[in-house]
Amino acid sequence: MNADVMIKKRIVAIAAASLLTMVSAADEIAGECRHASVEAARDAARTMPKPAVVRLASGVHRLEKPLVLTPEDSGVTYVADGDVVISGSRPVTGWRVEPDGTWSAPVPWVKPDRADGFRLMRVNGAMRPRARLPKKGHFTVVNDDLPQGASYNAPRPSFFYDPKELNPEWANLKDAEIVCFHFWTDTHLRVASVDAVSNKVTFVTPAGKAFDTGWSNNKAGGNRGIYTIENLPAAMTEPGEWWLEYGARRVHYRPMLGETPETVKAEVPFCPVLVSLEGTPEKDGRYVEDVVFRGVRFELSQFELPANDVNNRQGSATVSAAIRLVGARRCRFEDCAFADIGGYAVDILKGSRENVFSRCAMTRLGAGGVRLDGGLAGCPAVELNSGNVIEDCEIGPYGLDFRSAVGVLLKNAERTRIVHNHIHDGYYTGVSAGWIWGYYPSVCRENEISHNYIHDIGKGLLSDMGGIYTLGPSSGTRIANNRIHGVDARAYGGWGIYQDEGSAGILVENNVVYDTKFAPYDIHYAKEITVRNNIFAFGKKDQVTRTCLEPHVSCELMNNIFYWTEGNLYSGNWNDAATPYAVHRKGNNKKANEEGATVTFVADRNVYFNPALSVGDVKFGGGRSLDAWRKMGKDINSVYADPLFKDAAGRDFRLKPESPAFKTGFVDFNQSDIGQRKNGNSQ
Repeated sequence: MNADVMIKKRIVAIAAASLLTMVSAADEIAGECRHASVEAARDAARTMPKPAVVRLASGVHRLEKPLVLTPEDSGVTYVADGDVVISGSRPVTGWRVEPDGTWSAPVPWVKPDRADGFRLMRVNGAMRPRARLPKKGHFTVVNDDLPQGASYNAPRPSFFYDPKELNPEWANLKDAEIVCFHFWTDTHLRVASVDAVSNKVTFVTPAGKAFDTGWSNNKAGGNRGIYTIENLPAAMTEPGEWWLEYGARRVHYRPMLGETPETVKAEVPFCPVLVSLEGTPEKDGRYVEDVVFRGVRFELSQFELPANDVNNRQGSATVSAAIRLVGARRCRFEDCAFADIGGYAVDILKGSRENVFSRCAMTRLGAGGVRLDGGLAGCPAVELNSGNVIEDCEIGPYGLDFRSAVGVLLKNAERTRIVHNHIHDGYYTGVSAGWIWGYYPSVCRENEISHNYIHDIGKGLLSDMGGIYTLGPSSGTRIANNRIHGVDARAYGGWGIYQDEGSAGILVENNVVYDTKFAPYDIHYAKEITVRNNIFAFGKKDQVTRTCLEPHVSCELMNNIFYWTEGNLYSGNWNDAATPYAVHRKGNNKKANEEGATVTFVADRNVYFNPALSVGDVKFGGGRSLDAWRKMGKDINSVYADPLFKDAAGRDFRLKPESPAFKTGFVDFNQSDIGQRKNGNSQ
């Protein structure tokens, strides 16, 4: 019997044994649960020869606990036969009309300590906003309660508020959440007390960072910290808004025009993890292998911060995900959708290898899209996160609740491919790769971040972020053929490609980066980065920046095009040291030898152009003229000339055939082959 016939027989057998007969979402919200469970389908598949296929009938299936797949569940494909939804939600019923016209309903599973609480609510299929103040913009911290000069990272237990913004007489302040925006984190703080005399609010758990935008308390002024107040009855002023009263275990809602308690169908997330693949390779060598989900929608996972967690970690790194892979190998999620997720959509964790998320839509995410994390340097090989693929996915909007979350957060992983994704509308970084601060050993190596379309991120809220952001050594990693634009930050650091804290061994090529608030390309400090054949354009404040001079070559800037109409060309520290170290210039050229310094960066065969400036008006590194710059051995073979884009004003950066860039060695590349491919490319 050939393989195709065997598979068809298994499909029929599984379908006969455990076909999910699902009712509509509306029927289920009304409590008419008449279908078999997805757990029953999993259990039936365990008895069948592998590979096996389970076809899931159209409808909504709600989970009370995660669907756990273990090594014995390997070799099964779950295929949506129609519109299949796996939901972590519970219906909210029993609405009553309050004297003020608002409604309330019991949510008896919620605990006064906020366990099993929720941060999302959907009514008649549409998300409703949690009540917040102010309605637009933010309130401003007056100051925190630590002495001037206190460390940026010293815990902040309280701050002083403006009484015109925060009213200590508001009801249910203990249910409220104050969300503060720091440089690169957003902390979610519960109110312990409010002192109406000193105008000071104190928190149950301190924030981990300063409330202002300086590295230490700045009593003299500057950019103060900003915050919102959420889940407050005084803020529930507009139709569609709601708040959760934890102690009374009731949710309050201001109805939309035309809604009645009898006709609305409301649901809130309850189950924190929807599907968990749990292998045990470190224990007994067994993986969850070759499990496939195809065409399934995953919705409404729950996440609530525990009492001692205020979301103080970069990238919202402690926020959990709806789909969890540990010790999983060669598993795939294809053509799936993730929507209205409380935290991250996907976690690919320790010991997971060669898993693929392909052509998936991850939208309306409380945190980020995908997080990858495994063992650290020196760990047993079985703990490595290796060879996983995120391709042709849409990720965004993201960070709707935890603003510092990342579209794709690669913490500790190797040989990952993050390719052909569309990442957009987040408040922090698009793709972050690496989780080592400084030149310490790292497992990150040979990762590919290419052909992604990343745009409209930052939105002027947080700082210290980028379209693509790297941390620590990442030998053999390639960042290529990405299109990045619309990167905005509040205080600093709305960069296109940002190489931070010891980034090393990375190739950056063939990227198009433009319309960034700060430089399209930035280095804090780095080692042996090759930056070649990129187009960097329309940085508002700068075009290329470097912070630290170190005793090695930080980067080679070769064959790039820099085009700008405002701001600086080179900003930051672009000097070479007077003490001989790193790469010596002897023999490079006579002009370089005149200064006698050594090389901490290389720049040559680039094209520079600002249509409003003559070459004599342009300032290179350290404010130098081009002639002075060349005396340092920089850009000896570069040109200042119009690169002849097809339409720079229209952001069409394709080059005309007569572009002078070709004479300097620039290699043309396909600028349209980015973002999601129509049919994907996964085998």
